[in-house]
Amino acid sequence: MIRFFRRIRYRLLNQIKLKKYFFYAIGEILLVVIGILIAVGIGEWRIEIRKQQELTSYYKGLHYDLSKDKVRLDDLVILFETASTGIINEIDEMQLDSYNKDSLYSNVPAWMVYVTEFSPKNSTFTEILSSGKLQLFKNEEIKKQVLRIYSNLYPEMLFRQRASNEFIRSNRTENLLDTYRWLEILSNDGNSRTDLNLKHPMAQLNHDWLQDKQSEKYLRFENYLTLTLAAYQGFVLRYRSISTEVELLLSQIKTELKHM
Repeated sequence: MIRFFRRIRYRLLNQIKLKKYFFYAIGEILLVVIGILIAVGIGEWRIEIRKQQELTSYYKGLHYDLSKDKVRLDDLVILFETASTGIINEIDEMQLDSYNKDSLYSNVPAWMVYVTEFSPKNSTFTEILSSGKLQLFKNEEIKKQVLRIYSNLYPEMLFRQRASNEFIRSNRTENLLDTYRWLEILSNDGNSRTDLNLKHPMAQLNHDWLQDKQSEKYLRFENYLTLTLAAYQGFVLRYRSISTEVELLLSQIKTELKHM
């Protein structure tokens, strides 16, 4: 093809047909320009396709992570709601004269939650930030919601979660060490793995304070349950609120994926 144009150019110059050569030169330049524009257009098109594929991958990754988070959040809401109901029932039973040692130990599994925490799955969001690919998100509503959840709601919730769990730990240590006999708690928690299976029967201990509702120990135990209830209900409110925000983002991402 190049040889063909060269022969034409050479023939026109030899024949001193400058006017024709001028138009030919313009045509050749236009062909080169058009070729360059086409090549640039194809390159840009490929870049946009690659960006779209990256964005789709990030959307799918976020959707997966957030779906797992929502399941965990909803499970924790149920856990602490159930435990809250158990505490309320325990406090209610404590007001009865018939509340005794059996009542004290038999109801523990219904309300005591061993320290459990929500840990968000943020691998996709971390990759997006570290790679500087947040600019790919053209949907401003989704971008704002992603940043709201991962940069604001999750960190704040984790901070409050740590504080609440530390309060529960210290409150339990200070107020339950001389209230319960932990040997009996482990034997009544419904978990065979924690059973001690002692060779000899446990020595029986008295809990006379249960019959004296004016005693300091009775009041301390009732206050412990009340404060623990407040902490549990705080978990429920926070987890449920964030679950709602996560559900909104999941819906936005799902709709966006349908249009991609």
